[in-house]
Amino acid sequence: MQKSLRDSETPPDPARLRRLGNRALKLGIDLLGLAGIHESSLVALEKNGIPDRKKRDRTRRGTAFFDLVLAPIEESRFIASEANSRFETIIETLTCRTEALDRSNKKLQVEIARRKKVEDSLRTSETTTGILLKQARAMQEQMRSLSHRLITAQEDERRRISRELHDVIAQTLAAINVQLAVLRSVSAANADDLHEKIEATELLVEQSVEIVHRFAAELRPVVLDDLGLIPALRSYIDSFTDHYDIPVQISASPTVEELDSTALTTIFRIAQEALTNIARHSQASLVKFTLRPTKRSFRMKIADNGLGFSTTILTTTCDYRRLGILGMRERAEMVGGSFRIDSTDGEGTVILVDIPRPSGVPADLSQIEPTPGKPTKKTT
Repeated sequence: MQKSLRDSETPPDPARLRRLGNRALKLGIDLLGLAGIHESSLVALEKNGIPDRKKRDRTRRGTAFFDLVLAPIEESRFIASEANSRFETIIETLTCRTEALDRSNKKLQVEIARRKKVEDSLRTSETTTGILLKQARAMQEQMRSLSHRLITAQEDERRRISRELHDVIAQTLAAINVQLAVLRSVSAANADDLHEKIEATELLVEQSVEIVHRFAAELRPVVLDDLGLIPALRSYIDSFTDHYDIPVQISASPTVEELDSTALTTIFRIAQEALTNIARHSQASLVKFTLRPTKRSFRMKIADNGLGFSTTILTTTCDYRRLGILGMRERAEMVGGSFRIDSTDGEGTVILVDIPRPSGVPADLSQIEPTPGKPTKKTT
């Protein structure tokens, strides 16, 4: 330092003095330490007996020397102060953000807890709903099974009653009629009015036999079991036309006879119910009946030109037609089929029934053999 001060009598080199200050900074000498070294150096130089004028000049140069040496330290202190200020600002900002994050985390934890509670409630509700839905489906299946069993039992009972009427009651009435005929031949010579009474009785018995046969056919037509569906349909349609004076055109494929007994009975019962509804409610003058195979099913179509009706009554009211239509739909679904009804006020009604076709039954439409019905009118 003394040598540097002596050298400062010549014009000082600022770069060299700044390097001196940087060296002091690297050595860890702070401002007070540098001032102490500078003061001791000046005192050491003044002991050499220098005149006062030169002392003042050297003191002035020493001050300039000290300022130049001190510049790097002051700059480092300024930079450190700026860095500390920025660091404090950053710390303050981070502290604020940390506090905000803590608040957000607390809110998030509350929201997570709330959502977890809602999720648990939803899971419990979903489980309960699943159980209730499963129970409802089981009950629905039980109801459907019960309905199917009821229809099957009803059909079996009809078959039994039909056979009993045909084999027992009708035969009994026929035997009575024979006995009356014998009685008439025996008693003819004795009493004319007895002859008339016997004739009236014979007519009554004949009418009773006809009624019993018709009743048995409605319950369970014997021809359906003995000859098949198409003859049974034609027989029923002929009777229907005679009774209600409504012509029915029929076209059916013989391949339908390959269906099992339950499916054939289903088709017959749906046709029977549909024609009965037409006679009672439609005021139709013509009915077209077709039964033909499709790719996967046999399709029965029954169309009339009657009054028609709005199908909304099937879901909004307890209209008398609703029960019959529900029965037809239930019969079709019982054998895995489908039922559809299209109707509009004043435009007639179309009933479509699809019954699944067994894999062994051909679906070639060329096999359809139309059997046009011969419309007949009711005779008086």
